[in-house]
Amino acid sequence: MAYLNQIQPLYTVYYYSDFLYRVVKFKRSSVGVADRRPGEAPAARLSQSYSRSRSRVLQYALCNHWDHFITITVSPLLFDRYDLHTIYVALYGFFKYYRNTFAPNFRFLLVPELHKDGAWHFHGLVSGVVPSHLSKFIPGIHPRDLVDRNYDNWGMLAGVIGYVSLSEVVDPVACGFYIAKYITKEHANDDFYEHLYYHSQGLKTAHPISDCYSYNSTLEVCLTHEFDFCSCGWAKFNKPDFAFPLQSGCVPREEEDLDVPDYTLDLIEALEPEVVEPAFDPVQLTLSDMPPLDRWQLRPSPARQRD
Repeated sequence: MAYLNQIQPLYTVYYYSDFLYRVVKFKRSSVGVADRRPGEAPAARLSQSYSRSRSRVLQYALCNHWDHFITITVSPLLFDRYDLHTIYVALYGFFKYYRNTFAPNFRFLLVPELHKDGAWHFHGLVSGVVPSHLSKFIPGIHPRDLVDRNYDNWGMLAGVIGYVSLSEVVDPVACGFYIAKYITKEHANDDFYEHLYYHSQGLKTAHPISDCYSYNSTLEVCLTHEFDFCSCGWAKFNKPDFAFPLQSGCVPREEEDLDVPDYTLDLIEALEPEVVEPAFDPVQLTLSDMPPLDRWQLRPSPARQRD
């Protein structure tokens, strides 16, 4: 096994957004922090690729502002639903056109998922869609679950890809964890799986904010997940807390340009992290639930739309 020669921290604290922190504890040997083996088996490398992809999706989901959770079901009348590359080329072309023409701040994060029959659909997050381009689903035409839950129809994208529904992001943390769960080990091992996720350029990621070189009981309490080379966990605060990453024995990183709200606060607040990874329950529909494509793209009358 290879080892790093320089002194490595025992813990690193990462800042995500809105006082959500991730704590990572690195596993040590008598020599230092265990590093990856240079001749690892392919299965091990794939597992690490999965872990990195899931971590990156979680960072994109939690470190950026998102307006809507989006589900995209590809129409068999428009595409071969089994051809992921062709589908994404069309999606990316639309997103580029939409950003350049209507919404310069438009951003997206998409994770492809396989139906049981092997066809592709997408779940993800978007922000910056022009509100007037969205419409409500119509009772008697669109699936009842989408109507009852007040989901939005993005008819412009539906005309390009098939069936699209958007729900407002109410709990960003729950939504972020839900998106990340679509990155699976099974997909990481599929030879035909071209990409585990797609995203806009320029999205923010987590900042390493402090390091701790000795045992810390407060950070230790946060650790809930065990992996080969580290253990990790989360701390989320309902009120502002800048003191958490500066525990006794923690050394702050060089000053980072963090996207934090402008709060006035007492730094001697008690640490009260809440449970992270709450449940998120979007509507789950299949192609058989959808009306004909021309009916899906119908918009409600202006009077109904205003209601």
